[in-house]
Amino acid sequence: MNILSKTYIFYADVYFIQNFIIRIAVLYLSLYCNKCHFHLSTAKGIGKIVLASAIGTLIEIAGLILGNSYNIFLILVHIFEIPLMLLLVLGKERKQIWKVILSGYFFIMVINGVLEWLWNWFGLNTSFTLLLLFACGVVIIVVRIWKNYNKMKKGIFLVELQQNDTRISTYGFYDSGNCLKEPYTQKGVHIVSKQLIKRLGLEKDTSVLIPYQALGKEDGILEVYYVDELIVEGEKGRKMIQKCPVGVTKDNLFEGKKYEMILNEEVF
Repeated sequence: MNILSKTYIFYADVYFIQNFIIRIAVLYLSLYCNKCHFHLSTAKGIGKIVLASAIGTLIEIAGLILGNSYNIFLILVHIFEIPLMLLLVLGKERKQIWKVILSGYFFIMVINGVLEWLWNWFGLNTSFTLLLLFACGVVIIVVRIWKNYNKMKKGIFLVELQQNDTRISTYGFYDSGNCLKEPYTQKGVHIVSKQLIKRLGLEKDTSVLIPYQALGKEDGILEVYYVDELIVEGEKGRKMIQKCPVGVTKDNLFEGKKYEMILNEEVF
């Protein structure tokens, strides 16, 4: 093919693998930084990311092969491809679509910048694919550390919940005033949204009702489920709780918040 009056040997398979990796990393980072955790913690969401990355890469290859103009190819890739991939992943969930798309543009520039720096640093004889994997890994790790550090300063911690084969990553707010205990095991009860319970696949007939007291309110009854495993990433390491009780509250308690749980005071 001829681009900018220069002749290149084009290996479609190698090009596909390398750009497929970049697009998976870009979609992951864009969704992660905009709290689209459902798409990163379920098989369906991960499948959409893989499919969208493959479609985006194939569109790019088609543009390279069929396009007569390199400028048209750049427009196709850098203006239309990222929004298309994100729309395929998000589906009808488009509340923050422009914010996610802008994140996609930002991260594709960051990854390409890191990759170019590594390429110049290690030399042309180094495996480009290995450098690409390393660049994507570095960017993802740095972003996750930065996000988690900022949240910890605000009392928000990364939480993983495991129920059977379902594993979900989300965020919980540490509340030293949440001293609620489950009366049978005396374990601390963490408060979660109804949506989180649904995503874990917990059935209503597996719940129990426990009494609770809240300052300034009448005594009430709280619906409690038992999650197989809960892991909190704290400043001093991980805290793991088996058969962890979680109480369900109205979703509007978490509306507009950066977390989906209120952690019990005993977790730290």
